[in-house]
Amino acid sequence: MPVLILAALVIAFLFWQLGRQAGAAPSRPGRCRWTATGNDNVSLGEYYCKSCKVTAYAQGGKPPQECKRSLRGGGL
Repeated sequence: MPVLILAALVIAFLFWQLGRQAGAAPSRPGRCRWTATGNDNVSLGEYYCKSCKVTAYAQGGKPPQECKRSLRGGGL
């Protein structure tokens, strides 16, 4: 019985680690809190994400729908 509990804990830990690595991937809806910066040009508006600390651009007066964190140019 202790072996089964230990195996379950190891498996749970591995799934937890995989979930943390997947959290760094882009496109997790609802995670970004976009705010308009006011630096707009004719076709694109600039937005800043308060949670990821990334600047992104989008059309149509709406903030980006996907997280742009992986595009920041440096490693996380």
